[in-house]
Amino acid sequence: MSILQAPLFSATGESKGQFDLPESIFAMAGSRRVLQEVIVGLQANQRSGTSMTKTRGLVSGGGRKPWKQKGTGNARSGSIRSPLWRKGGIIFGPQPRSYRTELDQSRRLLALQTALFEKAKAAELGVFEALQFEQAKTQEARKVLDKAGLTGKILLVTDHKDANVSRAFGNIKNVQMVDAAQLNAWQLMASKKFCLQRLRWTSCPSDGPRANHEFFLKHYSEAVDHRARDEFEGLVESICFPRCFRSHENRHQNGRRAVV
Repeated sequence: MSILQAPLFSATGESKGQFDLPESIFAMAGSRRVLQEVIVGLQANQRSGTSMTKTRGLVSGGGRKPWKQKGTGNARSGSIRSPLWRKGGIIFGPQPRSYRTELDQSRRLLALQTALFEKAKAAELGVFEALQFEQAKTQEARKVLDKAGLTGKILLVTDHKDANVSRAFGNIKNVQMVDAAQLNAWQLMASKKFCLQRLRWTSCPSDGPRANHEFFLKHYSEAVDHRARDEFEGLVESICFPRCFRSHENRHQNGRRAVV
């Protein structure tokens, strides 16, 4: 497979040619089925599950038989809150419940890798050099997007928090900024354009097994099969996510697992 490329833009939005995407991340097609399952699960986890209707036992009133059983000519009835009556109870209506779906970490990471590949393949990925603004001016951020020719729903992934950048892009409609450590497959596939900073790829550490691409490819299939999951998380975090370049052990301090 040929190396995938993405347009490279300067910090002011000017075109600077093409940027070769790392093969260790963008060369694997992943699994569309897992991508679909993870996105559906993430959407289900956003549901509050508070919808509720009242059954005949919950509707107030209806404790007296409206008329005697026989002799009136009317159909027999025992309560005015019967589901057959107007203002009666609801049969099999929704009740409060949890729609949460447990998504293990290996499936989340595989879905994220698949989404990255699909975006790069569809030429919906752009790379910016480090974005910096002296002042938090929305007008300056708009000029950057206009020069780059980016329109529609844009997902801008940053590797560090910059107050000026966040405030500059925060007021622009259809532009969503997300921290790289919190990125998920649903956010990627829901955006028309996906932009990231070049610093994320050049700042990847070159030492250690978690930054070794060959080691990543070797153990990728094992992690998908729910083996060596912790090791796989560290690999993907160190390669894919800029804020995860710190030691993997720090992400699990106090016995808490990191959430991607």
